[in-house]
Amino acid sequence: MDKISKFDFKRLFRDGSAIALFFSLYVCLTIYWNPYLWIGDYPGDIQSMVSDQPEMQLRRLVLGLGMILVLLGLSSWSTINWIRDRVARVKFSSVAVYLFLLFQIVNLWDLIVIDWLIFTAITPDFIIIPGTEGAKGYDDYWFHLKAGYLAWEPWVGIAGLSILTALPIYWMTKKRSIKNVSGVESD
Repeated sequence: MDKISKFDFKRLFRDGSAIALFFSLYVCLTIYWNPYLWIGDYPGDIQSMVSDQPEMQLRRLVLGLGMILVLLGLSSWSTINWIRDRVARVKFSSVAVYLFLLFQIVNLWDLIVIDWLIFTAITPDFIIIPGTEGAKGYDDYWFHLKAGYLAWEPWVGIAGLSILTALPIYWMTKKRSIKNVSGVESD
């Protein structure tokens, strides 16, 4: 009988939280280093108060790609370990959903902890871009909710990223048997 593995929600939450903590550290350190790197994620009124800095575009691109690669690596590692520890076979759709849920944990953490708590409620000095002091966008909870959860782009992006990441993981783990923790081979 072909059993389909169940999600390990404890692992999903643990690994998703660890990835989210890394993401928070990365975002806060890069904002501390240079808040202009994240200007595209600031509310519109703040963006309009800041002149474009062309030299920042390449830095934003490099740091953004680096962050995405690390997040993909950590998420892939978590997913491969989840598959390895299963006794039952794992379907492609399960791998994609597992990744989607991992990415959503990070997205929700970004909204609640980084956007609402740090950026909006606490607003430490390093978040404030010089010349934008007092801008209403620093108090705009709605902006972050709309941009991170109510807009369709993050959902489609996360779904697409989950499917693209699941493809090589599923292929790698399906091509060979991997031993789970109990030493039983899964197919």
